[in-house]
Amino acid sequence: MGTNRDIAKIIALQSEIVARKDCFNNFGKYKYRTAEGILADVKPVANKYGFYVKLSDNMEFLGQHLVLKATAELLNEQGEVVLSSTACAVHANEKKGMDLAQLSGATSSYARKYALCGLFGIDDAEQDLDALATHGNNNKQAQQNNQRQQAYSVVTAEQAQILQEMIDAAGADIQRFLAAYQCNSLGSFNAAYYDDAIAKLKTKLG
Repeated sequence: MGTNRDIAKIIALQSEIVARKDCFNNFGKYKYRTAEGILADVKPVANKYGFYVKLSDNMEFLGQHLVLKATAELLNEQGEVVLSSTACAVHANEKKGMDLAQLSGATSSYARKYALCGLFGIDDAEQDLDALATHGNNNKQAQQNNQRQQAYSVVTAEQAQILQEMIDAAGADIQRFLAAYQCNSLGSFNAAYYDDAIAKLKTKLG
């Protein structure tokens, strides 16, 4: 567990970090960040304050979807985790022009990017197609496929069960419910929409 001194250093660290958008998409004409670029920018600042960054991945099934969960941790000089952040990305079964190893690497990079953004308070709200962009295949369909591969935090198994029970109790059409939140299953439901979904279901229940 981190100390008050660690917290003070984390605040100073986050205020000092400048994560550049070091890559450029020639087709869309926009700059974007990658996990590798963010790490290159934050490591020197983290080291300056006596921290180091640890990244790890874990594959999980959520419903019918294979999801890669990336975890970014900030450790102090005693090896204690003082801050952590996770992000998820749905692992596609296939993508044109990429073999399985390339696809896994791209999915990992994409999820790690958002885990790092969460760890260091980096605002990356605008949609940029970074590690999952299909190199050399800049057509409209490729962009649409990449946009569907957004990294996000998913609901817990308990939250998914609560949603299921409330949908059943309300007599709601689960397919219409999922479509409204652009989701394929409750297991991969975006946690950012959970409170809104609960509120709407409560209203329907009266």
